[in-house]
Amino acid sequence: LLTGRRDVMASWLAILSGGAPTNVRCEDARVFVSAELGVVTCTESIGEARVFATNVFVKEDDEWRIVHHHGGRVR
Repeated sequence: LLTGRRDVMASWLAILSGGAPTNVRCEDARVFVSAELGVVTCTESIGEARVFATNVFVKEDDEWRIVHHHGGRVR
């Protein structure tokens, strides 16, 4: 569990700069959108591991911004 802006931003920086596995596959994506809120759920497959993920976005100044991400291992 990562908490606090510094730790979360450092994790995203590592992911976006190639510090995460590149073989992540998004499967069974479902998208729910309203005027200012979007939710995406999917199963992320990373090698043999599977994670159910939820991402929540809000629309600010005509741009979608992620405000929450959660992933839990599928057993």
